[in-house]
Amino acid sequence: MVEVSTAKRNITPLFPMYMRGYYMRTGKSIGVLDELYCRTLVLRINGEIFIWSTWDLCRLEEPISDYARTVLAGKYSVPKENIIIGVIHKMKEKTEIIARPFTENM
Repeated sequence: MVEVSTAKRNITPLFPMYMRGYYMRTGKSIGVLDELYCRTLVLRINGEIFIWSTWDLCRLEEPISDYARTVLAGKYSVPKENIIIGVIHKMKEKTEIIARPFTENM
């Protein structure tokens, strides 16, 4: 028997933050263009639980994902190896194309 459950939680910061991938920006974020979410799929297959979760982030450091897996494993009695946490990065903002003149020094 297979049982399925899904969840979606908004993880958008409530305050301005420095953002990854904006190397020319020197300040913190201003407003929100797109909300960030954590989406999770839980399967129970013949009594064994599997958790797949994706977070709208550019990167997730291993110690943080390992901590999250440890907490989930303890809270829901799921083997840690049955928990997968990944990140997915999407950008909807307009991309600027910067035209630079050719020079002899290039």
